[in-house]
Amino acid sequence: WVGEEMEVPSGLARPSHRSRSPPSFKRDDTVHGIKEVEVYGFVGWVSSWIGFVVFLLWAFLPDSVLLSLGVSYYPSKYWALALPAYLVVMGLFVLTAYTALNLIHTPPLDSFNTIRDSHTRPPEFREVNSFQDERAIPAVHDIPMQITNRLLFDHRAHPTGSGVFAVRSRPFRSVEN
Repeated sequence: WVGEEMEVPSGLARPSHRSRSPPSFKRDDTVHGIKEVEVYGFVGWVSSWIGFVVFLLWAFLPDSVLLSLGVSYYPSKYWALALPAYLVVMGLFVLTAYTALNLIHTPPLDSFNTIRDSHTRPPEFREVNSFQDERAIPAVHDIPMQITNRLLFDHRAHPTGSGVFAVRSRPFRSVEN
């Protein structure tokens, strides 16, 4: 099968341009095997389900049934409730600690670092290249504070006479007025 030429069914349309070469229907001769990561993932998934079923059997079966099955050494049933409770509390603690750590490292609102810091990327003002596509997405950069303030708060920069966050004291006018 590998490398053989397949027959094209007669019902398929042929290309109208004879200058092009016809499409190739050769089978791909590269052999794709199972990757090691896929095997580890599958074994981990199956092991997780087996472990979960064993945990549920240990937690819900009475001691007499476990002894009749030949299982005589197992942890106390206390851990059937304590371990999941500890894991939930630990997860909540990690989320709270992570949020608190981020709040500790956030500069105060009156700090200059909220405007500019070591990670600031100023815009690059270059001549427009004639080969550059006008629809291309520009490079990522921070908007300078002067432009942001002008767009948000300058009353003269907007045709309505107010900035984006300015309080409107007069009702909206329609286009016809």
